[in-house]
Amino acid sequence: MATKPLGKFEFGLLTFVAQHECIKVRTIHERFGKPLGYILRAIDKGIVRLLSKGLVERVNQWHELKVQPRVKQKVEPTPGWLKGL
Repeated sequence: MATKPLGKFEFGLLTFVAQHECIKVRTIHERFGKPLGYILRAIDKGIVRLLSKGLVERVNQWHELKVQPRVKQKVEPTPGWLKGL
């Protein structure tokens, strides 16, 4: 079964996660979501969608839940068009 393509929000979220080696969901919200006007629940649901598509993975580190991209690669900073999401 084919997965749905990424929307702008999911793509921006994945790009942000890929720029960091391992990052907490709350930190993603503070640095990516808040400036764009997203609540923590929206970020959480976006991460769950990325998890279901196999693009990120959960990491338990020192009793903190973090996520990281499944494929490590160099990612350029967030494109300008994503800043207006």
